Amino acid sequence: MANNSQDNLPSLSQAGKYLIIVTAFFGWFFGGMHMAITSGAMRSAAKSLHIQAGGDTVTTDDNASAIAKLEKFDIDRDGHLSGAEVPLAFFDANFDLIISSNEIVLANFSPNKAGVLLDEMVLIEQFDGNGDGQLNQDENATAHKDSDSDDILNKDEFALAQLDTFANGELDAVEAGRARWRVRPDTNHDGIVSGQELVDQAIENRQNNFAKRWSGFYVVAFLFGAALGGLVFGRIGDRYGRVKGMAASIFCYSGMSAVAYFVQTPEQMWVVRFLVCMGVGGMWPNGVALMSEAWAGASRPMLAGVIGTSANVGIFLTFTVFKMKDVTVDDWRWVMLLGAVPVVLGLLVLSAVPESPRWLADKQARETGEPEPADEDEKPPAEITTWEVFQRPLLWVTLVGILLATVPLLGGWGSSNWANFWADEVGERINEPGLKADVGMARALTGLIGSFLGGMIASYVGRRLSYFIISLVALGSAQYLFWNLTPGESGFLLWFSVLGFFSGIYFGWLPLFLPELFVTRVRSTGAGVCFNFGRILTALTVAGTAIFLEAFNNDYARIGQITSFIYLLGAIGILLMPKGVGGEIKD
Repeated sequence: MANNSQDNLPSLSQAGKYLIIVTAFFGWFFGGMHMAITSGAMRSAAKSLHIQAGGDTVTTDDNASAIAKLEKFDIDRDGHLSGAEVPLAFFDANFDLIISSNEIVLANFSPNKAGVLLDEMVLIEQFDGNGDGQLNQDENATAHKDSDSDDILNKDEFALAQLDTFANGELDAVEAGRARWRVRPDTNHDGIVSGQELVDQAIENRQNNFAKRWSGFYVVAFLFGAALGGLVFGRIGDRYGRVKGMAASIFCYSGMSAVAYFVQTPEQMWVVRFLVCMGVGGMWPNGVALMSEAWAGASRPMLAGVIGTSANVGIFLTFTVFKMKDVTVDDWRWVMLLGAVPVVLGLLVLSAVPESPRWLADKQARETGEPEPADEDEKPPAEITTWEVFQRPLLWVTLVGILLATVPLLGGWGSSNWANFWADEVGERINEPGLKADVGMARALTGLIGSFLGGMIASYVGRRLSYFIISLVALGSAQYLFWNLTPGESGFLLWFSVLGFFSGIYFGWLPLFLPELFVTRVRSTGAGVCFNFGRILTALTVAGTAIFLEAFNNDYARIGQITSFIYLLGAIGILLMPKGVGGEIKD
C-alpha cells in the first residue's frame, strides 16, 4: 500500500529542515542580486556596449540637430548661443520667446533640466544692509521675496524679483539674458554654448535614448528568461527532485553571469542575461515547493515571509555594494563577476540538501503504480505535464493565480523599476552616480520588511482581504510618487520607500498562497506557471514601453503614472479567486 510505502521513507531531520531553509533563502537571495543587477547596472552596460560598437561617432542627425538649434536661436548669427539665446533655446517650453515663471521653476527644480545660477555677489551688493559681506535672515528674506517666511533660498522667486523689470511675472529675452543659465551642453561653464557643444549634446541624447530602450529590453530578457526558467526548472523539480531543480537553477544563473563578463555587443548581452534569468526563474518554484513540503503546518506563514524577504535582502545589499563602488559606463563588468559567486551555493545544494519526503513518496507512488494515499480507489497517477494545470479542474485557479502573480511583477518591473533607470540618468546628469543606489536601497530596505511580514499578514488578515488592501495602497503610493516627485528630491526616497514596503508584501504573500493552489504532484509546476506566466505578461508590457518610449516623450514619470494602474487590476483580480481555494498544503 502507498501509506506503508510512505511510512517507510526516512523523515527529514531537524538539521535537514534548517539546511533547506538556509539554502533556499540564499538561492533566492542571489536571485535578488541579479534583479538588482538588472536595475542598477544594465543601463550603464547598454550605453557602454553601444559606445564600444561605434555609438560615439558623429552622425548626420547629430549635426542636423545642432544646426537646427543654431538656426532657430542664434539671433546674432555668431555661430554659438549666448546671453538671452541660451534660456530661449533650452527653457522656453512653449516657444513664445518669453521665459515665464513656470518655465523658471522647471529650469530650477527639474534635474532633467539644469537650472539658473545667479551671481551671489549681486545679492550681497544689493541687500547686505549692514555691510558684513553676507546676508542675514532679514536681508535674505528681502532679497528673495520669501513670502512664506521659511528662510529658504528660492531661486525662481529671486529670478523674477531681480530680473523681471516690468514686474509682470515673466522674463522676456533681454531680462532672461541677465541671468547666468546653467545648461548641460555648456561643458566649460563659460555661459556660451558652441556648435560643437550642441553636437556633443546630440550624441549624448542619442546614447541615452539607446540606453533607455535597451534597459527595457534587458528587463524583458529577465522576465522572459525567468518565465521560461520557471517552466523548465519547475518541470525538472517535479520530475527529478526539488533539490536537483534548485541546484540546476543556481548553476545556470551563476555560470552565465560569468559569461556576461566577456560580451561585446548589446545583443550578446541580451542573450546571456536571458539565460542568467532562466536560472533565477527556476529557483523560485523549486525553493518554494521544497520549503512548503518540508515545513507544512503553522510555521509556513513565517517561512513564506523568509523566502519572500530573501530576494529583497539580496537587492538591498547589492545596491549597497553599488553605493560603495559606483557602476558607471566605464566600469560595470565587475558586476557580472559578482553575479557568478553563487556557484559555490549550487555545489552545496547538490551535495548536502535533503530531498523532500513528500516528493519522494509521490515519486515512489508513480514508479510502483500505487494510488496516492489520499484516494485509495483512484487510478495510478498520470505522467506529469506542464499543461495539466491548464485543464479542468485547475484551469480557472491557474488563470487567476497568473493574474495575482502578474500584478506585483508588473507593478515592480513594469512600473516602479523605471524609477531606477530614471535615477541612473538623473544621477549621470548631475554627477551623482550613487543616486540610483540610493533609490534602489530605499525601495529594497522597506521591501524586505514588507515581504517578511507578507506571509504573516496574509495568515492573520486573510489571503483575499490582505491582497485587496495592499493593491489599493500600492496604487495610491505609486500615483503620488510619479505625479509629484523627481529623483534627487528628498521626498522621492521617502515615497519610494513607502511603495517598496507595500509592494514588498506581495512577495511574502505569493510564496504562501500559490503552493496552496496545487497538489504535490504538480505543485512546483503550478506555482512556477503562475509566477512565471506573470513574467511573460509583464515582459510584453515592458517591451512595448521600451519600444515606444518616444510616445511617452522619454518621460519616466508618465510611464509610472500609467503602468501603476496594474495595482487596481489586482484589487479586482483577488475577488475572482474561487472560495475555498488556498489556506493549506494539499497532498
